[in-house]
Amino acid sequence: MRFTIDAPGAGLNREERAHLEYRVFMALAPLGGRVRHVHIALGAEARTRRPVCAITVLRHEGWLTARASGGRLYEAVDRAAARVAARAGQEAVA
Repeated sequence: MRFTIDAPGAGLNREERAHLEYRVFMALAPLGGRVRHVHIALGAEARTRRPVCAITVLRHEGWLTARASGGRLYEAVDRAAARVAARAGQEAVA
């Protein structure tokens, strides 16, 4: 599973980036080898400035994206990771 993180203005250090990758990796681990690439885009909602995370996953079946916001950055990341994992799991069953 290869990761890219787009976080303009977030000022993430290497340790924080690794922690984000780990959190997303753990959420997607049940999908096994079906995930080739994960792109994490971080930002803030224009009106409220709440952290926003969009996670796009490239699987053998195609692309899948989920977006979430939260009171804190890791909350937004965890929510988006859970959503994209749930969608991928639903598609696997269908």
